[in-house]
Amino acid sequence: MPGHPRPAGPFGVRRGYVKACACAFPALLALLACPPAAARAAHAGPPRLVRRIAAPCPGPQAVAFHGGRLLVACRGQNTVAVLDTDGRLLERRPFTPHPGADPVDLAVDPAGRVYVADAAGLSVWMRDPAGRPAPFPARGGPAPGLPLAVAVGGGNLLVADGAGRTVQVFAPRGDALLEVGGPGNGPARLRRPVSVLQAPDGRILVGDAGLGKVAVFTCNGRFAYFFDDPAGGPLEIPGAMALDGRRRFHVLDMKRRRIYLYDFMGRRLGAYGTDAWAEGGPGRPTDLAADPGTGEIYVTDAAGGGRILVWEEDQR
Repeated sequence: MPGHPRPAGPFGVRRGYVKACACAFPALLALLACPPAAARAAHAGPPRLVRRIAAPCPGPQAVAFHGGRLLVACRGQNTVAVLDTDGRLLERRPFTPHPGADPVDLAVDPAGRVYVADAAGLSVWMRDPAGRPAPFPARGGPAPGLPLAVAVGGGNLLVADGAGRTVQVFAPRGDALLEVGGPGNGPARLRRPVSVLQAPDGRILVGDAGLGKVAVFTCNGRFAYFFDDPAGGPLEIPGAMALDGRRRFHVLDMKRRRIYLYDFMGRRLGAYGTDAWAEGGPGRPTDLAADPGTGEIYVTDAAGGGRILVWEEDQR
């Protein structure tokens, strides 16, 4: 049943994966009882805008970090651009052999493999560190029918599938490990998963544009809770998420053009971003990523010919 661990089998949760993620529960229970990181985060203010840099294309759609480099994918372009953190273009490579590909999200694993969700090809592509592209070899379960988001967590690939209304977890070689969500009603179900992130403790966070919420599942696929709603009602399109160095989650609402800030357990701390877009035009934010080295937050914006807005953490 989607949203719950299944017996071991070709479409179930693999026993090794459940055993590996079970160690996160003591730490999670400790955080619920006394969340020190969350308390410290509550005293820090929202990030401040420090600079704008030109995007490598008119329609930047997705952004990720690896090795101190910024990777950017653009709508309607079969390439991934690699930039330094000042926006200088270092290289540009195709991610599929098909010129009509349309990337909607990308992620990088610790080994340097780049994963791209291709909305036009209804597939996920991967590029190894040498730059060789290949379709992701999903096996042991249904392949994603409409990949809308990808993320890497615990060395595995997570894919938000808009067709199946699920999030699937795959091992690096493509073996299906877990599936959460699925169509239907109830908190364990998903309507339109458009973003996904795995926390360091194994929790799986899913931005659901149909529910207007961030749903949290345990590492073995059970629904846990929703993030707090922002003032003014639910989120509209929680289209991207990132975790910063203070263990705070940044959630981009693409329709409201606002980034909501949450502590490690999903309690809302504040919001930022509206003033920055008003100063530079109406804005059309599409994705965000945190630089693990500096803590800066990079947001791709498809308005105004394409730009990347950079926020710096409050150092208080």
